[in-house]
Amino acid sequence: TEFFNKYGSDALRWLMLSSPALRAEILRLSKEGTEVATTARKAQIPYYNAYHFFTLYANADEIKASYDTTSDEVMDKYILAKLEELKEQTKTCLDGYDIATFTTKVERFLDILNNWYIRQCRERFWGTSVAKESQIKAFNTLYVILCDISKIIAPLMPFVTDFVYKNLTGETSVHLCQYPSARKLTDEEKHLIDAMDSVIAICSTTKTLREEASIRNRQPLQCLTIASQKVEEIKEYEAILKAECNVHNVKFTTEIDKYAKKLLYIYTPIVGKRLGRALAQIQVAGKAGEYTIKAATGECEIAGYTLLPNEYEIKVQMIDSKITGKSTADNSAIVILDTEISPELKIEGDIRDFIRAIQEERKNRDFDVSDRIELLYHSNEKETVDGINKFKEEIATTVLATEMKQSDSEEKIIVEGTSISFDIKRK
Repeated sequence: TEFFNKYGSDALRWLMLSSPALRAEILRLSKEGTEVATTARKAQIPYYNAYHFFTLYANADEIKASYDTTSDEVMDKYILAKLEELKEQTKTCLDGYDIATFTTKVERFLDILNNWYIRQCRERFWGTSVAKESQIKAFNTLYVILCDISKIIAPLMPFVTDFVYKNLTGETSVHLCQYPSARKLTDEEKHLIDAMDSVIAICSTTKTLREEASIRNRQPLQCLTIASQKVEEIKEYEAILKAECNVHNVKFTTEIDKYAKKLLYIYTPIVGKRLGRALAQIQVAGKAGEYTIKAATGECEIAGYTLLPNEYEIKVQMIDSKITGKSTADNSAIVILDTEISPELKIEGDIRDFIRAIQEERKNRDFDVSDRIELLYHSNEKETVDGINKFKEEIATTVLATEMKQSDSEEKIIVEGTSISFDIKRK
């Protein structure tokens, strides 16, 4: 009862169904319920956050969304294709009573929905600098996603999904709906999923490189180099890579060997148990790079033996440790980041922090998302003032400032790490 009151029964149910307990293994819960809170952050909270985002901006612009899957916008096509992929994965998992894998697939989809699709399309939802038609397509697409994902996870999260679905559609209950079935993906959709998933992996790896170099995401950098065999597919999304990785330039190359080498890592306990003395011969061949991976099955042909996909792993190691680079999680690309920050890039980063601080202050003062503001700012550094003037239009558009004025004296709010101070007033 204490857990139910604090986290809700859906979060505990999801934890139980995604836990080792479902495989008759031990599940330990602390008195504080931290495990339940962690589980809620993986599925329940992201799901509800997407719904809250939708209703917040749809109501603000008085938009009535419809169940329409015909959008020709690339991001809409991608997330709708991922939804169909999830439906197929759901059928496979549930038909095989593999509930734990099902929950993992759903959590991954919700992460992409919130941290990729919605974030990439936020300006379309805000209705700033985009055509009304594009905004409507974004809302319709998110409406489709929320309706269908509600049906998909309803058996495992019955209360929250019923609340969300009824509010979205006005229907009696999500539990009276037909369970979603997948349609066959087209070749175009498959290629789109493959390419966009690679882009997401590259962006995630870039973020990791920034963290390791202690460079915040809002700090622009000069160049990102991507070495991959999928260059032609990825090139199409260069603009997304620039924006998401916050770099001015992206260079593409297929010369992976110039930056890294592939190593075969053999899971010796598993292989040794199955193949016995042959393990030594396999290890020698692995170190010499004498092996072949079957693309269709993922099996590894080595020293006259066949290793199953769960018996080995291909790891990528950078050749030059001085280069700030890393392989993506799926080893499909090498990402090299230029971490040098010039004075010009530093000022540009300050402007990004300035915008973020204004947005935070809007929230602190409970401004509505559509409220226009007057912005006063001050800096005693000429380079910074010049930077603000250079990005004045972008600042005004992002924070909904109808008027921007430079002040002669320091203002109320100081942007940490910069020489900028500011204040805002509701118009």
